[in-house]
Amino acid sequence: MKISLNWLQDFIEITESDHEKIKDLVTERIAEVETLEKQGEHLENVIVGKITEIKDHPNADKLKLTTVSDGSESYKVVCGGSNLEEGMLVAYAKVGAVVKWHGTDIMKLEKIKLRGEESYGMVCTSAEVSIEELFPQKYDHEIVDFTALNFKEGTPLAEALNLNDSVLDVDNHAITNRGDLFSHSGFAREMVAIGVGKWKKKKEFKVPENNSPIPIDINIECKDACSRYMGVYLTGIEIGESPEWIKQRLSACGIRPISNIVDITNYVMLETGMPTHAFDLDQITGKKWTMRKSKKGEKVVTLDEQQHELFEDVIIFDDNSEIFDLCGIMGGFNSGVNSKTNKVWLHSPVYHPTMIRKAMRGLGHISDAGIIYEKKVDDELAQVGLERCIELILEICPNAKVGSKIMDERNIKPETRVLNLRNSQVTRLMGVELPSKEIEKILNDLGFETKGNKEEYEVTVPSWRLADTNIEADLIEEIARVYGYNNIPSEMPKMDITPIPIPKKRVFEREMKEKLTSFGFNEIYTFAFQGPELEEKSGLIPDKEGTIEIENPISSDMSLMRTSLLPRMLETVESNLRYKNTFRLFEISKTYHRMGASEHVERDGMILATVNEEFRELEGVMEALGFTIIPSKEPMPIHHPGRSADLILRGKNIGHLAEVHPKILKNFDIKTRVVVAVISLEVIHEMNIDNRPSYKEINKYPSIKLDISISIPEKNLAIDYMKCIQNTDKKLITNIELIDEYSGDKMEKGKRALTYSITYQASDRTLTEEEVSAVHKQVLDKLTKNGAVIR
Repeated sequence: MKISLNWLQDFIEITESDHEKIKDLVTERIAEVETLEKQGEHLENVIVGKITEIKDHPNADKLKLTTVSDGSESYKVVCGGSNLEEGMLVAYAKVGAVVKWHGTDIMKLEKIKLRGEESYGMVCTSAEVSIEELFPQKYDHEIVDFTALNFKEGTPLAEALNLNDSVLDVDNHAITNRGDLFSHSGFAREMVAIGVGKWKKKKEFKVPENNSPIPIDINIECKDACSRYMGVYLTGIEIGESPEWIKQRLSACGIRPISNIVDITNYVMLETGMPTHAFDLDQITGKKWTMRKSKKGEKVVTLDEQQHELFEDVIIFDDNSEIFDLCGIMGGFNSGVNSKTNKVWLHSPVYHPTMIRKAMRGLGHISDAGIIYEKKVDDELAQVGLERCIELILEICPNAKVGSKIMDERNIKPETRVLNLRNSQVTRLMGVELPSKEIEKILNDLGFETKGNKEEYEVTVPSWRLADTNIEADLIEEIARVYGYNNIPSEMPKMDITPIPIPKKRVFEREMKEKLTSFGFNEIYTFAFQGPELEEKSGLIPDKEGTIEIENPISSDMSLMRTSLLPRMLETVESNLRYKNTFRLFEISKTYHRMGASEHVERDGMILATVNEEFRELEGVMEALGFTIIPSKEPMPIHHPGRSADLILRGKNIGHLAEVHPKILKNFDIKTRVVVAVISLEVIHEMNIDNRPSYKEINKYPSIKLDISISIPEKNLAIDYMKCIQNTDKKLITNIELIDEYSGDKMEKGKRALTYSITYQASDRTLTEEEVSAVHKQVLDKLTKNGAVIR
């Protein structure tokens, strides 16, 4: 949306001469300004020139050699214009000027030779100097002709065309809640409020009275769609070009001038924010008009000659024979003014914003009027816009007359909204104390009426702000905005921040992941859904009562919530065996279980898997993590017979360690050994384990290490002999490590060899050789009694 500073001065005296400062203030306190366009800047070195001589080009049939005068000097210019004449006043771009070439390319002019002839500058079309909105051409190669305007040769073109305006290009998205800002009069009010303008005395206009009835019968059938409707009959209309000042202002705001009546309705829309429209009464055959909502499939042809097939609830006007207006968006093709128009019906309706937006988006037909309507137009603007249109038409068309009384139909009662405003609340929310006079001035400048004392006011909301001012905080926001957010001292909040303690559960799982990663495990994440077939392949016994079924599963293989982490782990092992033969995986996640008819529970679990490794490899990992391993009393069907164990922590069974049964592996086409450890983290978390490191003084006395090699039955567990050693003397034996295992050809069948390294150390003295030897002999005797053979 573009706002002309020259246009604003019809309402206010702009007191700030620096337009860049105005731009910054508007951006800071009203709406974001994308650019400040200064008219005429692009016309530097472009003047009004006079063609004094035209000759044929000796080397080109379509080019001419012209002589252009600026009143004091003459210049030779090679030109291809088709309408050149001697004595013609033209737009002459001197060397150094910037012009458009072929409509889009930007070019800085230099002295050149064209077909062997020197050329100094360029005689331009209106498009080449970007003034085509003011001087539309019939053909692209026609030179713009200023002869009839009697410009003085040598005058800078920007000065001759009065292109001395500065235009603010405002981002519409910044003011979507402010329908009142889609107009110059609304912006003038804001400029006064922010202190860069003063109101001028308003020129009064009174519509000539005529009590004749209107020549048509208008029925507003859809009263919810039109809150106020005003219209008037005008005669003696003469269609022609608009005055230059209207065309210049429309062009500055991005609207192409068309004809006086159309230009006036566009002008009033930009000035007041009230869309209006004029219908040619001679073209509309029916005299009984109905404003109603459309039916699906109805069609209308708009002024741009496009046909639209309507859906339900689009606001339309018909005359009982055809639809002639797509209300709030664009008039019908058969009702628009043309060169023969003499009588018009001029109206200014206020339509429902949501209905207009829905119609525009649904039809894909966006118009300037529709954009304003969807922001909510003030009902009181209907009269302002209509009277301003009448004023301009009577001024520009000398024979025009008001031919009827003014129709005014309100379908919604005007609202009066009064809000209470507390000075203390202004100070609290803004963080700065403002004098009561300044608060009153800001609100009054914005059009609010204030009544009350210094502590509390009754504020009457003006009609144009009813859409966005509903509570006290809205008033305070307006005060802060106009006062200037940059003027409010910034202060960082001061408060004590108490760190939120990290849950022990999360700490435990994070440390467990770090440890497993250090042991060569890779973490995986799998779906929480699985199907009956995967459960069956994994050897799990179906539990319909405990399994949660998905009501709308993505597919049949994701129809159940998992009750175990094992199936997806085996599936992952199967897919990864295509790339590696040996690897380690783990997952920490949840399983889901039904508890009764409607309740369910989520349980934290962990699963580890080693692929193509011995059972004792994962056994060692579990021992390193602090778990005690004991033989399983009741191995599960999915476990390999004789290769399963229970995992114990603080005396509680928290899971199991086992090699997966070959039958299960066969179901997944896994042809190597897989050992898994399944752990219930739920039980561990209930123990409230504190993993924080505790300080322990380093023993300052030396230690003695002795190794023992024994032969045991192959079926016996190494940990049992480790416990046997430890129980011999828990004070002096401080560490035991299994450092070697052998079960090769040199061993007796059914036997295997283990080698332990035992550390002896006292906390209060240096041990003597005799003390260590005595304890070591006890260890040997105890091992022998438990079936071990000392090697």
